[in-house]
Amino acid sequence: MNKQIKTHSGWSEYYECVTASCRPPRELFFRAVNQFKKSGLVDPVAVDLGCGIGIESLELLRQGWRVLSVDSQQEALDYLNKNMSDEVKDHSQTFCGLFEEVDFPSCDFIWAGNSLPFCSADQLHTVLTRIARALKPGGRFAGDFFAPRHAWAGNKNINTFSTNELKTAFPTLEAEYWTVGEGEAQATLYDVVHWHVHTIVMRKPSPAPYGIESKA
Repeated sequence: MNKQIKTHSGWSEYYECVTASCRPPRELFFRAVNQFKKSGLVDPVAVDLGCGIGIESLELLRQGWRVLSVDSQQEALDYLNKNMSDEVKDHSQTFCGLFEEVDFPSCDFIWAGNSLPFCSADQLHTVLTRIARALKPGGRFAGDFFAPRHAWAGNKNINTFSTNELKTAFPTLEAEYWTVGEGEAQATLYDVVHWHVHTIVMRKPSPAPYGIESKA
């Protein structure tokens, strides 16, 4: 029997696990962010959805991004603010609430590391649409979606996607990177669960220069 995750309680245990691991920002995160170095963005803007204790938010701030960090748990945002240097505070905004409540700014990058599976199912399509609309041309989304064999699939509070379902979730974005991983992974300080996850980077196409037709 699959163990059910507590989606609104038990986050303190998860934050303890992440803090104890001293994990660096995700490889997927760097894969997406490093692509922007080729384009020479000026005053780049990012949104970190489900920022947790702020590992990726802090790295973005360190690199000179303006960042809106979003989480439904004030405890998570307290971790972030505690670890933020005074030099970057002017570039940081936080929002405590649900993803469907976020006023997305026009932005270059949206990061959602293992967070969108916990979005309210009846709001998920709207949130995904708003993510795509918020991205500027050339902007990127990077994140994770649980696949059908994930240990928490079947929990009414968890969203899962087949490959075909996920392909249609972002019709206006183009896939730059997509893998599907499966195996055992540490979920809390005490629990190891079966992990089945889509890991993706999607890019919003830039319009073709005037007088040049886009390829069909």
